[in-house]
Amino acid sequence: MTERYLTTGEAADALKVSRPTLRRWVKRYQLRPAFVTAGGHYRWELEDLLRQLEVLRGG
Repeated sequence: MTERYLTTGEAADALKVSRPTLRRWVKRYQLRPAFVTAGGHYRWELEDLLRQLEVLRGG
């Protein structure tokens, strides 16, 4: 199965939050993208992002 990485905009849409909100969460809660492109853009794996958020919620 091919891994599908999401842009920050796509990840934010999936979470139903704005792009600035997701970027704030990266800084505030130290969320980690799957990787960062050479141009400095985050790429996200949705299941991993959801797991990180669940841990932050204490779950």
